[in-house]
Amino acid sequence: METPSIQDIEQRLLERMEQGTLPIEAVEEDLAALAEAGKPEEADSLSALVEDALAERGRGDDLLRLLLRRADRLADDRAFRAHCETVLQAAFRKDVVGRKHLGHAGFETGRPLKECLHRLMFLRRLAPGMFFLEKTWGFGVVREVDHYYERVTVDFSRKKGHEMAFAYALESLHPVSEDHFCVRWHKDPESLTALVRDRPDEIVKLALRSFGAMSVPRLQELLCEGIVKPDEWKRFWDAARKALKNDPLVRIPARRSDAVELLAKAPGFDAEWFSALAAERLPERVLERLETLEAAVAPDALGDAERATIARRLTYVLSASERDLGWTARGLLQVYQWGVADDVSAGSERLRRFFDPGTLAAAGRELAPRRFRRFLELLFRSDAEAAMSAVAGTLPLANMTLYNELMEFAERAGQGERCWKVIREHWAARRPTVEMLYSLARRPAAITEQGVGTPADLPFLVLDCLEGSFSGDRLRAANQLAELCVQRDWLQAVLPLLTPLQREEMLRRVRQKAGRLALDAQTLTGRMVALCPELSRLLEDASGADDAAAVRFTSWRTYREKQRQLERLVNEEIPQNSRDIAHARSYGDLSENFEYKAAKDMQRILMRRQEELEEALKTVRGTDFERDHTETAGMGTTVTVEGADGQSEVYVILGVWDQDPERHIVSCESEVGRRLTGRRQGDEVILPGEAGERKCRVRRVEGLSDEIRAWARGQNNMA
Repeated sequence: METPSIQDIEQRLLERMEQGTLPIEAVEEDLAALAEAGKPEEADSLSALVEDALAERGRGDDLLRLLLRRADRLADDRAFRAHCETVLQAAFRKDVVGRKHLGHAGFETGRPLKECLHRLMFLRRLAPGMFFLEKTWGFGVVREVDHYYERVTVDFSRKKGHEMAFAYALESLHPVSEDHFCVRWHKDPESLTALVRDRPDEIVKLALRSFGAMSVPRLQELLCEGIVKPDEWKRFWDAARKALKNDPLVRIPARRSDAVELLAKAPGFDAEWFSALAAERLPERVLERLETLEAAVAPDALGDAERATIARRLTYVLSASERDLGWTARGLLQVYQWGVADDVSAGSERLRRFFDPGTLAAAGRELAPRRFRRFLELLFRSDAEAAMSAVAGTLPLANMTLYNELMEFAERAGQGERCWKVIREHWAARRPTVEMLYSLARRPAAITEQGVGTPADLPFLVLDCLEGSFSGDRLRAANQLAELCVQRDWLQAVLPLLTPLQREEMLRRVRQKAGRLALDAQTLTGRMVALCPELSRLLEDASGADDAAAVRFTSWRTYREKQRQLERLVNEEIPQNSRDIAHARSYGDLSENFEYKAAKDMQRILMRRQEELEEALKTVRGTDFERDHTETAGMGTTVTVEGADGQSEVYVILGVWDQDPERHIVSCESEVGRRLTGRRQGDEVILPGEAGERKCRVRRVEGLSDEIRAWARGQNNMA
């Protein structure tokens, strides 16, 4: 059939605009015909004309359809983006709901254009009865959409009546079609139950079509949630596997951990297949095709023509997916898989981008673990030193899955020490990430084995961490950590690492911060008391809190020094003294035994010292010296004073045990610290000195420098 001329189509569109009809399906057909005839510019020109007309008539949904069609080619065109914003604002100017939807599209935040349009389309189509998947709550059905308050209520399989703001729904809800596995199970579970019995292979294919390729363990986990009984899984999978082996559309890997895949059609990597690859315009489809080829064909089995086609398509993919780090990483894997690095423009430069920790972390969150492992190996082969620096630098940015992959890769590469160094630094600064804490909490022995720090600090760092606020992947890690630290087995392993005083302090903190901790404080309290009955006396205090006036503070550096002194005293010096007493007793005649008397005198000194240290640690706590204000001098401030002779001196006021003349650090309980506390800029103060007291004026009261904060935290480079 002959393609209508541009004049014919233009005339037809103008007539429809005059008549006020503009049926959107017919308009799309005309514009598509022009584009297929090799006239995309003419199609764009006419489309823009129609879009203006639709905007003027307030037909925002039809307008959105046309804009999405053009966005495939013009997504990076700034003029087209501006046009989209203008016509959409015009279309929804009289539509209150439409304006609210447009506000969530993301134009003002700089999101990519196609993402903005898809977000807007999502909200325009959002309605009761729609089906979605959400990674935390699973399958859900929309119950209600409240456009006034901009929220949606979803009945998830794991939580009914869950309300979500539009902003969160846009990020987390993924629509599914009527033929999706979950929808069919929701609407007609009997038919799927029959398939389990009669056609297990069809159940597997339905799951693969709905959720994508997955490993056999993941498939088992998915199907055993309700459709296949756990004790019948082996029989089910044996029957399904037997049938699927003869299905050319299903690829079952040799290794159980690899993914079972459902192919769009039976693979045949002939000239026709490579022609289709050369014509493919969607970067994701190019990658999917090459990954299918990779699973079936060895690189050395390809000829020069096929390799050249692959190089051209990968050059296109890397250029088109510049902002999508997941696609870029997958593309680079294919570049080096087929040995076409020399033929792909700027491939090596793009690979070097991933030596940046932030870029590597972002890519790791988008890649499947199996692909991410391969990508790390690729980086390591390219530049081992830069790769390991990137791995270590990425560790603090990683979610739980990524964290585990990075640690395992570093250990396999014999470079685990580089990652442990990063963990030690965060531990010393008392700012380990929730992922670091969860990993160490699961294996407390690693804290000592890897020289991370003092195991007794673990529960206190956990409590500090769980007092924070989290979202996304980090929230899930925090929930896992919270669940772990209330388990009886974990407490049985950790509580013996603490001194009696530390166990009391831990319980006090749990009770004092119960409302701010992301854990079940009541369960934790009960289990601590059950495991350490001597703690029950703390529960007799109805207030559950210490006398705030009796609590004093010091830096974590000096607090840990005192802890180490007590540990050394209890674990080394007192036991050695007991051995000395026993040895001296063996000399006989204790009345004339000088060694025995000296050892007993030392025992009294050590016991008194133990009591003093325990009492000191009971009334003094570690702090980071975070102050809300520095208008007045006091603990956690740097004070500059000027004497009558014009000479200035600086005093850094820290905690009760802190002192370092070289850094001008004085204790808040020293004479200088007490006299300066409460003073403001301009106040006069009399300070003690080597030549007697002198009158000074406070010139500045400031916060602490980064160097002093590092010293107070006890970081290694400040020791």
